[in-house]
Amino acid sequence: MRLERDRAFSLQLFSRWRLWDALCRATRSLEELRERAKRVELGCSHGGISRRHVPFENTGAQNYRRCIFVLWMAAMLQLRGATQKTLEQYQQALALRPADATVENALGGALLASHQIPEAIAHLTAAVNARPEYSDAHYNLGIAQTTAGNFPAAVQELATAVKLKPDDAGAEASLGAAYGELGETQKAITHLNRALQLDPGNALAKENLEALRGTSAQP
Repeated sequence: MRLERDRAFSLQLFSRWRLWDALCRATRSLEELRERAKRVELGCSHGGISRRHVPFENTGAQNYRRCIFVLWMAAMLQLRGATQKTLEQYQQALALRPADATVENALGGALLASHQIPEAIAHLTAAVNARPEYSDAHYNLGIAQTTAGNFPAAVQELATAVKLKPDDAGAEASLGAAYGELGETQKAITHLNRALQLDPGNALAKENLEALRGTSAQP
């Protein structure tokens, strides 16, 4: 009974923490897209740049600016809890930048936050396929797989996120939690401790460590 209560509390905490973390990562996606737009605008002002250096197929600066504005609106709506309008804005951004990894990740994160898990997995899978080195997209896909109960797939995605970005405390904590769900206690503790080394205040890592240690202490 105690293990069931600990696990329920851990998942509840994970859900609250995941929403805030998803918002932070969506903000980083917006900042990343803004920086990429600046590079394209600079290239256009100098008479164009080599296509291999441009992350999108369509290099029009105006298209970038429109997409950034739409993503900004979506982020503001998401902070206000306007779920449906948020998703509509992200869909509009995706129409402007079809199959773009940054937009797919932002939309997938919003779907994840609104508990539309199969749809989130579809868009986040598109994001990692479009850009395999995109650590935040692997992270979000790992969280979506965790929420769906697909823990082996979650471990795979979160381990990739950690490999791509070793200083990501959130990914380490989530990977540890996923290992805990698989019953791989030692791996779970290793990654949770690593998360606390990176971020001593990480609530997800603290609570999961306490739950795991309480379980191991039981006869």
